[in-house]
Amino acid sequence: MSTEEVYEMVQHFAYAAELALKAGHDGVEIHGANGWLIQQFFSETYNQRNDEWGGSLENRLRFPLAIVDAIDEMRKNIIDQTLLLATVFRLKNLGNTASLLRKPLP
Repeated sequence: MSTEEVYEMVQHFAYAAELALKAGHDGVEIHGANGWLIQQFFSETYNQRNDEWGGSLENRLRFPLAIVDAIDEMRKNIIDQTLLLATVFRLKNLGNTASLLRKPLP
């Protein structure tokens, strides 16, 4: 993914949020877990970039933070309404293993 494509992807997230708000939703969720794109940028294991989007923790956090900023800009400039923004980020890379609960939580 080129740097230009990363910036385009950030704008796609903002546009999706705009469409959700225009459709009458009160907010959006940014999902950055389960191996999805945002988690791939955050992960030291998967993100092997050597540009502004990879390497240091600060650079690896740049993608999800850019998405949040782009959605907030859209909200201020286009929608100008309150926005509920939920995020789901897995901060620890657990690899390709999964564990199941032996007993469901109540």
